[in-house]
Amino acid sequence: MIAYIRGLISILVLAGNSWKDVREHKISLPLTLACFPPALLCACLSRDDFPIGLLYSVLPGCISFILTWFTGGQIGAGDGIILFLIGVLYPSENVCEILFIALFSAAVYSGILLVRRHRREESYAFVPFLFAGNVLMIVMERITVP
Repeated sequence: MIAYIRGLISILVLAGNSWKDVREHKISLPLTLACFPPALLCACLSRDDFPIGLLYSVLPGCISFILTWFTGGQIGAGDGIILFLIGVLYPSENVCEILFIALFSAAVYSGILLVRRHRREESYAFVPFLFAGNVLMIVMERITVP
């Protein structure tokens, strides 16, 4: 039951923020912050490794958020906040899987833009790739687990 709630929270946050990120290059902070308490409750109830495992899971979000300062905002702070929330919701293995799928999808998209010599847009939203990674992770988890 907790897994379904966790999946619903992640789909809700990522779908809403994907739409906003593509259109405005911003995330919805109220939507994201409103989902932190239920996400933390899910983490408390479902994790065997609660305090330490949670720290490992939120590490990619923390690193992304720190990279925002080092890159002068080239990597959006919203991406770090979303990754942090994903880390609260999922174990570190799933976070790495979502992040890998998202980075791979973004690289393929960038390659397509390079081949088409598309120079109109220098930056693009990353949250939709996280959304795709989350959906693919959920689908693969449902297929492989009986």
